[in-house]
Amino acid sequence: MYSDVAIPSGNLAEYVMRDWSKFGDKIALKSSETGQTQSFNQLNDYVHRLASSLTKMGIQKGDVVFLLSPNLPEYATIYLATVLIGAIVTTNNPAYTPSEVSKAIALSGAKLVFASPDNLTTVAQALHLLEGKHRVQETIVIGEMVGYRPLSSLLSGEEYQRDLLDLDYTSHVAALPFSSGTTGLPKGVMLTHTNILSNLLQLHNSDMSVSYDDVLSGILPFFHIYGQVTTLLLGLSVGATTVTMRKFDFVGFLEMIQKENITLSHLVPPIILGLSKSDLTKKYDLESLQIVTVGAAPLKIDQSLEFAQKFSKVHLLQGYGLTETSPAVTFNSPRRLKHGSAGMLLPNVKAKVVDLDSGKSLPVNTEGELYFHGPNIMKGYWRDEEATLDCLDGDWFRTGDIGYYDEEGFFHVVDRLKELIKYKGFQVAPAELEALLLAHHKILDSAVVSVPCNEAGELPRAYIVAKPGQSVSDEEIHTYMKEKASNHKQLRGGIRMIDAIPKSASGKILRRVLKDQALKDI
Repeated sequence: MYSDVAIPSGNLAEYVMRDWSKFGDKIALKSSETGQTQSFNQLNDYVHRLASSLTKMGIQKGDVVFLLSPNLPEYATIYLATVLIGAIVTTNNPAYTPSEVSKAIALSGAKLVFASPDNLTTVAQALHLLEGKHRVQETIVIGEMVGYRPLSSLLSGEEYQRDLLDLDYTSHVAALPFSSGTTGLPKGVMLTHTNILSNLLQLHNSDMSVSYDDVLSGILPFFHIYGQVTTLLLGLSVGATTVTMRKFDFVGFLEMIQKENITLSHLVPPIILGLSKSDLTKKYDLESLQIVTVGAAPLKIDQSLEFAQKFSKVHLLQGYGLTETSPAVTFNSPRRLKHGSAGMLLPNVKAKVVDLDSGKSLPVNTEGELYFHGPNIMKGYWRDEEATLDCLDGDWFRTGDIGYYDEEGFFHVVDRLKELIKYKGFQVAPAELEALLLAHHKILDSAVVSVPCNEAGELPRAYIVAKPGQSVSDEEIHTYMKEKASNHKQLRGGIRMIDAIPKSASGKILRRVLKDQALKDI
């Protein structure tokens, strides 16, 4: 449907900032909680001054800067300043536990940490866990806190004057978000400058493009690739205004639309369902809203139609993508919309559907594994060559998702080969939860599978085998998991005690057996 676009080679931050002098005093970012604003001129100044300070602190190209924060206007400054100097920004979930943060810091090899005041205790505990294993140069606070250098002190220096970085932007990593990939534990996804820059251009040259006149709701977490690219970076690159929200609140979201005249909102299925079913929407003026995009998890056709019936003036555009694809590969168009589908291919993206047994490409309306090719496909997984080779077939990325394309070119995602559980759009890796459960002194074996949920998509359920002579209660396990795992990884699908975990002859968990049992219990 779309013609390919030329993809320049260059620094991602410089591309996002290329027209900021033209945008001048227009508001770039605004906090919905405090009303704090940053104009494009101010943001440009902040980014360059922080870039200068980072350089003086010894942060060099290829160094990793760890960012742990909710959605704040300052997020963009830290992200873009890091990328501008050729360093790598790794974005992480502010709801992570100290154990999860310590693993992410160690895996990324982060040299410097930026954290909001709410996350400083978590970071301190994480660094304590890493004593003797990995050293971080310093933790900078986004705000004010006794004992920590504030971000503001790094914004008062001289403007950044960089020398030629001499980088190959097609291969140099700009961002390192975390994903569970097609299977297993969280992995750092190496997204190059060209990867993300390509996706910005692909989105900008499609019908879901953001424009200068748009006001965006910055409610999707910026640490996640969906909110990071399609809201924060895309909005800033075209001169749109983005209103941030630290933590999603449904009523606060409705108030934001009314007060800030939000025109475009990137959402996930649970929020779409809330808008469709809640009577609270009648109390607010939502007339400014023109486009809603939905991603991170599939939206069923009946759910899409229900929203369209209630909000007949709003274009609901479902898309599909992954962290590994920077993220978008398909999107619906207001001109050619098919409810329940993931849309059509974006510019410069190629796709094929592959037979699981033969590896051959399949024809129209035939289900198989979805493969994608394009300039937005990741470089690979950070320090994990085996996992990289497992999901990259030459220049093609294996998604681990089952789907097909129809005779009109619309893609449909129907199932998932990968074991990942999608809770409200967040990825939950069964292997990670199983490892945590097996560390409990009363548990002999465990398996985690998904159970369907209309509101959240999927919920993690644990099947547990207690050690001989031991008895462990659901309450004990829930308390343990709250200490070890972040909120979206909790066992909301329940806990079931069983005598043995069903496994194949090779010792692999037979998850389908447990899933079938879970469906019978519903």
